[in-house]
Amino acid sequence: MDDPETHKRFSALPQPRRISTSSDQTVDASQRIEETVYTPPTTVCEYDGPKDEPNSASEQSDEGLKQMKDAVYVDSAELPLGLDVESQSPSSPVDVPGVLETIDTDTKKGTDVIDGDLDSILPFATGVTDEEWALCCSFLFLNPHEHKDPVSRSVPIPHTDVSITPRQYLAALTMLGSREHRDIYGGVLADVPGTGKTHTCIATVLLRALIAYNMAEVKKEWETRDYEASKGKGSRVFKHLPHDASAIETCPCGNLQGIVCYANAESITRIVGGSMSRGVSLILAPQGVIEEWKTLLLKAKMNRKFFEPCLVHTTTHRELTGPPYFEKRFQLKATPRQDAFAKDYKPKVVDFDYAYTIDTEPAKQPERFIILTTHQIAKLRETFQIPVMVTVAKKKERMHVYGLPVGCMLVDEFHKVRTMGNPVVELAQDHKRIMGDITEFWSVTGTTMPKSSFLDLESTIAILERPTWSQPDHMNHDKRIECLKELENAYFEAVSADNCSEAAVEAFRERASQFFEGLIIRHTMESRFFGQRITKVKEMKPVKMTFTTAPEYLDDLQALADQVKDKIRTMTQSDSYEQVVRSLPTYIELTPLQVASTFPAAARLILDGKIKFDVPSMRALIKKAKGDVTSAKEFTDLTDAIISDSPKLAEIVSVFLYMEKDHSARPKPAADGDSSPNKSLRENRQMKKLVVITPTLGEAIFLYLGLRDRLSSIRGAKPVLLHGDLLASEKQKMTSDFQALTPGSARILVTPYEVGGTGLNLQAANYQVLTGPLRTKDYELQAFARTNREGNGLRLHHWLYLTDDNPADRLIVARQANRRVGSDPFDVGAEFRVEGEDGE
Repeated sequence: MDDPETHKRFSALPQPRRISTSSDQTVDASQRIEETVYTPPTTVCEYDGPKDEPNSASEQSDEGLKQMKDAVYVDSAELPLGLDVESQSPSSPVDVPGVLETIDTDTKKGTDVIDGDLDSILPFATGVTDEEWALCCSFLFLNPHEHKDPVSRSVPIPHTDVSITPRQYLAALTMLGSREHRDIYGGVLADVPGTGKTHTCIATVLLRALIAYNMAEVKKEWETRDYEASKGKGSRVFKHLPHDASAIETCPCGNLQGIVCYANAESITRIVGGSMSRGVSLILAPQGVIEEWKTLLLKAKMNRKFFEPCLVHTTTHRELTGPPYFEKRFQLKATPRQDAFAKDYKPKVVDFDYAYTIDTEPAKQPERFIILTTHQIAKLRETFQIPVMVTVAKKKERMHVYGLPVGCMLVDEFHKVRTMGNPVVELAQDHKRIMGDITEFWSVTGTTMPKSSFLDLESTIAILERPTWSQPDHMNHDKRIECLKELENAYFEAVSADNCSEAAVEAFRERASQFFEGLIIRHTMESRFFGQRITKVKEMKPVKMTFTTAPEYLDDLQALADQVKDKIRTMTQSDSYEQVVRSLPTYIELTPLQVASTFPAAARLILDGKIKFDVPSMRALIKKAKGDVTSAKEFTDLTDAIISDSPKLAEIVSVFLYMEKDHSARPKPAADGDSSPNKSLRENRQMKKLVVITPTLGEAIFLYLGLRDRLSSIRGAKPVLLHGDLLASEKQKMTSDFQALTPGSARILVTPYEVGGTGLNLQAANYQVLTGPLRTKDYELQAFARTNREGNGLRLHHWLYLTDDNPADRLIVARQANRRVGSDPFDVGAEFRVEGEDGE
């Protein structure tokens, strides 16, 4: 920072402002910035759990040194904001919170159905009794008393190096028993981030393979018994119990598959195997996390006698390459449903009847194949084509049609591809047609209803629903698609300002309970397993930091607020503010104000029509620039004007500079046979990374461009922008580069919540900023869960930025807190007030 050019660059950043508070007090922003950024408390994120106490004098000394090291005091000569740290005593900070900071948005969710966060009202899984747990443990010959710690990976999956927690094991068994106990071919695994959905899914497909192998082995022996008995032979000694053995008899086979034998009459293997959908296991994951899934499959070190993991992707690891002529191994035949097709006909799954024959050999069971691919399914369809003879324009032709016999399909981050007509949804429907409805589908997502509409579940129900559900006495009669639409109507009646009543709310609750019961498996941070928390992920609260709009931009902000207010009034025909955030169409109208919260200078440009920040307009410009925002003249020409005087941009710069002085080393990972020694030598385990998530795409674009400009003279300060119009390969390359700890790797990842707020594992970073409040509190928890993960061994630094006089921030915070708005939120110059709980 001794470079004069660097000092010159940072001197252009906005100076400290005075921050308004609800009590009309003021405090110099420099003191607040010093308190929350440069001299943070020993725990930057608030942690509600127990705190470890140092026991010995030496431990106390070490802890004191650690705190001194963590609380970095930056030399005033190096501060980018021109702050005078010597004038403020770090030992006696003055804490004057902004108005929005004082509104409690951390109260327990799910108690009020009129809250716009529908994920919070989903049921969550309850625990099991000792008797039920003992039965579960009998499947893998576990001592139930030794496996009650929900965070200990104490449950080994036989013939692999995979170990899972008891709670994940219970979830896997629940998934395996879905057909038997709930008569549903699959469901929704809706565990919140940090509860181990990935390991639960892996365990499920591994156990499927073991069950299928054991079942085939036993059934083959039973056939031999029956044949020899019919021929009058009976001298051979058999390995398993006969099929008519009583429940009290135990199979003498030795259980070589590591699971209780299928021959045992009332075993879990017999129960699950008898109802299990037959076919390969297919896992689809977003491009951004495919490497994590691939690594997990490699580290599993599966015994090839029972498992055959395969990756269908543009590049494939040699250990995940399918066997020779893999696609021809399945005895699947397709017969045309009609005699002839028109000219230029292209075969479709719907045009054929399929017949699938499963080999009797244990080593040839389809469940042994665990296929991993991305949401981009073209290569999967291309790989698994089967020949068909069809008559086209009165001529016999040999063609090919998609044909993969899938018994279990799991789609990670399904909310990203859930729209009706999406290729992934169509693929699942094709599997139903191929397998005659006898196939399972699992939607795996921590964001079940991303748009806070029950119709977000429409594609899931369309895949899961079976014709038998139409029978009035069927246990899933209340889960049909038409019931989903009725549930949506009941919800709107319950939240209606005109019709809202306790009776409507209760009617909605009852209908929702009937609909979700048995359909969703969900664990949250509040879930317990034998009275204990189910995850090591800490329940953290980000440090809230308040900003206000500079006086020179207040008139433009007010004009923009009036414009947005008028549009919302026209849409709703109401002066009520309670539904603005709940309703997606009106919430979207807040986008320009959200941008102005981060870039106050943008308000004038929006009013003058020089730029539109709605998502379609932004994406059109990005596509025109072929995904590279730095080459979009419409962005670069306005960058200087938009980022001018942005206090949030300045604060993020200061966070990065503070991060650069954090030299704490991350723990070394456990020895990994696949890791390269040369790579380990190149890794800098003291390197820190910063994630910046924004509520809107426009904010992300200009924050990225601003950081490129502000940090251009800082060596190693490499920001990247993760947006939805990158190619899948570009997204993968970017996230892998960010996860790397090697010189030259990306240090700052900027992304809008819609793209990077869910699914991604960004645990390489322990610094994270959310530049504004999100539509629901659950979305914010999802966003911070990108870095708050079990594998992150570093101390976390999380910040949530709030702008006190911004109408969008005001409305969102009030909605999160379920509080009624007590003043006009669009009057930027007036004090913002909230009243009691909405609905009181």
